[in-house]
Amino acid sequence: MDDLTRAKQGAAAAWSAGDFTRFAQMIGSSRERLLGLLAVRPGEEVLDVGCGYGDLAIDAAAAGASVVGVDIAPAMVATARRAAGAAGSSARFEEGDAEDLAADTASVDVVMSSFACMFAPRHAVAAGELARVLRPGGRMGVLAWTPDSDIAQFIRATVPPLPPPPASAQSPLLWGDEAHVREIFAETGLELSFEGGTVTFPTMTAQEIIDVHLNDFGPLVAARAMLEPQGRWQPLADDVTAFFQGKADAAGLVTFVSDYVVVLGRAPA
Repeated sequence: MDDLTRAKQGAAAAWSAGDFTRFAQMIGSSRERLLGLLAVRPGEEVLDVGCGYGDLAIDAAAAGASVVGVDIAPAMVATARRAAGAAGSSARFEEGDAEDLAADTASVDVVMSSFACMFAPRHAVAAGELARVLRPGGRMGVLAWTPDSDIAQFIRATVPPLPPPPASAQSPLLWGDEAHVREIFAETGLELSFEGGTVTFPTMTAQEIIDVHLNDFGPLVAARAMLEPQGRWQPLADDVTAFFQGKADAAGLVTFVSDYVVVLGRAPA
């Protein structure tokens, strides 16, 4: 097995671990923003790349679109299917890789991704796939955290001591940099534009937000399962604790605010 395949299998396991319900709820405002900018219409074919728990896809289907969500994590797909069933939604969900989408070329009107395709290791490959599936005049919308956001700081401060990513992998935080995004889409023909936004997470005590991340955040849950038997978990847990304690105010409360970018694209007509 090559390093890239191993890394993708590790990512699928990491995002399948934990419980992302609360995290999905916390970023709901950005999801609403993206759908508003894409203006999904009844009858359109929509592909949600990195669908997670299916919230974005279900919302798009409620607008009358025919929606398919794909995710590399099997547990995410299973949860999205249950959520769609509970909501009576027509959205469909499948396992899929942002770097190798099963959708036919020029087959969808809208392709979208909420803080998801940014984690695909090879950015230009993922960008090429997003552009490939769009019909002439089709629309793209991608949410990504900015490199100087609180989320970016969290990612940098809490990198698990796991095997390094393959040499071809790039930092997900580069998706929040306009120059980098223009570079990876340069050969696709998409016309790009960018808008900023901010997510304000619910205020919690430092201990509450530490517990949520240690117990429910998939990559940390997966890291704990791997590292704890080796006696290597505690330093990472200490990093998470120190990060959020450093964000706490005098009353011990943390109001986590994080900036994001909306990458919008349109395929040539």
